[in-house]
Amino acid sequence: MMIFASEKGGILQLIEYETDRNGENTEDFRRYHYDLRNIEKRLEDKIVGVSYNSLHHRKKYRVNPRSTEVEVELVMPMRNPYFCNNCIRLRVTSKCQFQTCLNRKDQAFSFR
Repeated sequence: MMIFASEKGGILQLIEYETDRNGENTEDFRRYHYDLRNIEKRLEDKIVGVSYNSLHHRKKYRVNPRSTEVEVELVMPMRNPYFCNNCIRLRVTSKCQFQTCLNRKDQAFSFR
């Protein structure tokens, strides 16, 4: 994926499968969640630079998988105290609602 992103001039953003605390005990979570810290460790010897995503205070790695650099961002919302701190996003759902936080079901409101 890093080579593909570097060839296309893209950014590789890997997003950790996320759920609330109750969902951590579900079969889906156990089956599909993969801790991205494992990938972060595997990247260590390929990193040529680090910057930060200011919105979520997360690292963006510049990696050189072959001859071209690529930016790799690991989105790890699970147990990350910085993930929500600076969020100013407003999302539009498929049910014609605005929703601020994906983790809060009580904050969606209709714009119809």
